[in-house]
Amino acid sequence: MIHISGTSALVLLWGGKEAYKSKLAQKYLEQLDLSSGYELYNECSKIWEPYHAILRNRKFGVFNFVESILKDNFDAQVVILAAGIAPLSLDIIERFPDAKIFDIDIENMPMKKKLFEKVSDGSFENKIEFIESDITNKDILTESLIQHGWDKNRNTIVIAEGISYYVTEDELWNAFSVFQTNDKSNFIILESRVPQEKVCVERRDIQERVWEYLTNALTLKFVTRYYDEKVKEYSEKINAEVIEKHTMKDIEMLRFGKNKIFTTDDSGWIEVRKLKI
Repeated sequence: MIHISGTSALVLLWGGKEAYKSKLAQKYLEQLDLSSGYELYNECSKIWEPYHAILRNRKFGVFNFVESILKDNFDAQVVILAAGIAPLSLDIIERFPDAKIFDIDIENMPMKKKLFEKVSDGSFENKIEFIESDITNKDILTESLIQHGWDKNRNTIVIAEGISYYVTEDELWNAFSVFQTNDKSNFIILESRVPQEKVCVERRDIQERVWEYLTNALTLKFVTRYYDEKVKEYSEKINAEVIEKHTMKDIEMLRFGKNKIFTTDDSGWIEVRKLKI
């Protein structure tokens, strides 16, 4: 089994088998040693036991938006920014084998490629490109994508999940600007964390305590947060437009047909948006 970092393991532990449902993803996850994330997982669960629901909703919400686009654009390109170890690309390619996917991150891509080739057994050859590149540098990002076959004239879905908190606004939206079109024919899926004051009083302290613990444990320097007006402001700078937003309440309803944990729009602190660009 392959040992991975604590942060990568934590997200996969939070997600569990519910987060990634494809056979490819399940076989892939069996190859990973998640033990480095156990302490982080247990400490966060002490703060709020159902914290895993946030991650599972988040991942469901992202895939739900991707699926809604690919149903009508089945052969589109999908660029996953800061893809990390997570097997989202494997879920997508098994569900939409005509898509072309680009996993891009600053590290771990050769290892991920090797694992993918092992579990896919050649079934999806050349369908996923694994690219090591800095997504915060627009020129480097563009060059890296083009070198690996990305076609700027072909419809593209850009996924930013689990990355918006760790980079500045300008870094993220400069990356998004790479995918600008004259007719807004491309899409962005943006997952983000809301400001503390936007969360209901009863739960406001939960995300702050978890984030404070993770910031100390992982030596994180800052967290970037988004809300409607801020997303609108940055969207307008790159000629993008929000067309749909899901809160934790919305996603829980989509998953289960009822709300149990997230009963109001401000009872969660993660949102997922679909934009045209």
